[in-house]
Amino acid sequence: MVTDTTTKVMIVLNNSTSNDASLKLAAELLATKLDVASGRGDPTCLKNAGTIAAADNAITAYGYNTKPTGAARQTDLYLANQLDYWNNHSACL
Repeated sequence: MVTDTTTKVMIVLNNSTSNDASLKLAAELLATKLDVASGRGDPTCLKNAGTIAAADNAITAYGYNTKPTGAARQTDLYLANQLDYWNNHSACL
């Protein structure tokens, strides 16, 4: 996922409550990457669990703004929830 302008970043982040699981995952993943880059919290648990890599892989495999269904939707939602928890608590579930 590439966001090369502030406007694009805001569009992605504003989709964190979307019904489209791919948009929700993209928003949570971007927020997580920004938090990690800024030094917020200890992302060791995310890295050890492979959560960030799995989220990147899901976006690559299932796409962005695709309204996935079935297993793809469940994967996107699971990963989005993991990242959302870390974004709000600086800890893994």
